[in-house]
Amino acid sequence: MKNKILAALLTGTLIGASMMPYHAFAADYDNSQTTEKKYASGTEFEQDDIVYILYKTDEPRLRVKEWKADKREAVVPETVEGIIVDSIGNSAFIKKENLIRVELPSTIREINDHAFEDCSNLRTVNFPACLEKLDSASFNGCTALRDVKLNRCLTSIGLCAFQSCSKVNSLTIPGYVETLSSHVCQMMTGLYTLRLCNGVKKVVGEAALNDYDQKRIIIPPSVEELEPYSLGYRFHSGNYDGITNTKIFGAKNTEAERYAHANKIPFVEFDFKYGDMDNDGKVTSVDASMVLQEYVSRSSGKHEKGFTEAQELKADINDDFVIDSADASAIMAYYVYLSSGGDYTPEEYFFCS
Repeated sequence: MKNKILAALLTGTLIGASMMPYHAFAADYDNSQTTEKKYASGTEFEQDDIVYILYKTDEPRLRVKEWKADKREAVVPETVEGIIVDSIGNSAFIKKENLIRVELPSTIREINDHAFEDCSNLRTVNFPACLEKLDSASFNGCTALRDVKLNRCLTSIGLCAFQSCSKVNSLTIPGYVETLSSHVCQMMTGLYTLRLCNGVKKVVGEAALNDYDQKRIIIPPSVEELEPYSLGYRFHSGNYDGITNTKIFGAKNTEAERYAHANKIPFVEFDFKYGDMDNDGKVTSVDASMVLQEYVSRSSGKHEKGFTEAQELKADINDDFVIDSADASAIMAYYVYLSSGGDYTPEEYFFCS
């Protein structure tokens, strides 16, 4: 009976995987579509309740200056008057309390200071593939924001960028962000998983302060410096106190292990081979099948667990702390992606947009 269940689940996984979208880095917008009209720097345009300002003229570019509406949804276009929109300006959407959803075009490269600060009901925003910078306090106070999936080519995240985003359960910092700034994740009280991708080198003090319920912090060997109180602490009544339920996952003899031991945080050795359950150096259908087998075993009513903590982290692709068919499907989808010529690493594919 168990084999029949496993076969049925794996068949469904194969079908689902074949329907998964192909992820590719968006190329820069085609400049051939840019208008031949000439405008002076500082020229403003207004379209569909959004005010734009021309801030660059040699290669004309527009920045969103202000959203004048009070609606539930905002859609920023790729071009206005034939000119590319590539930036969200300072405080452009600040304190828009009715805003629930934002759709940004593939041309956006920067989201500037305080752009969406205190949009207290904002739940959904996409992070385009070409986005390079998230400036200070860009999403500070977005207390309803969920499912933040940053793009893999992001290079900079400013101070307090996601401060008080208390509904975000999982956050992955892409590898091109070499330094995680102070207070980026402060008061993200629902942040159970904080993952640093390979390439991150430094975490500044108080980067994730007061994340009370954090369960796991994943630190790759590329991290060379973790400043005091950078991870795993809360600040209360003038004192720094360690978070009691968190664990650090990292490689042996690295800064991650040093920091964990120095700060009396439980350390779990991890090999960073996401999805590679049989440790053969590849992600294949065999790995998906192993995850399904674990799921079936746990669903049998006997609560049997065959995976170690490190294996659970490798298998829990959607960061929900449950090993199930959704994780197996994601692993299978990555196998199909690789088979079609894809070159994203497992970290990039599973955890970045």
